[in-house]
Amino acid sequence: MKLRWLRPFIVLTAALIVCISNMVAKRPIVESLFWLLVVIIVFFIIATIGTRIISRTMNQASKEEPDEIEALENGEDSEQEEEKKE
Repeated sequence: MKLRWLRPFIVLTAALIVCISNMVAKRPIVESLFWLLVVIIVFFIIATIGTRIISRTMNQASKEEPDEIEALENGEDSEQEEEKKE
């Protein structure tokens, strides 16, 4: 839910850049719309993959935090835990 607006922001930013570059280059409308469509599709896919990666990373980090909190409550340092793992 935290990343709800990330995907549209990335896609719309890329689309804005393409629109501006098309105006500056004075490309024909059909060619401009074609490139805009391509950029929107490509960046939608990229943003979807990126959002999923960030979401998974955030979920893994939130699952690992309780272990660290329990260790601190028990008086153990993270360094002692690392030594035990080795």
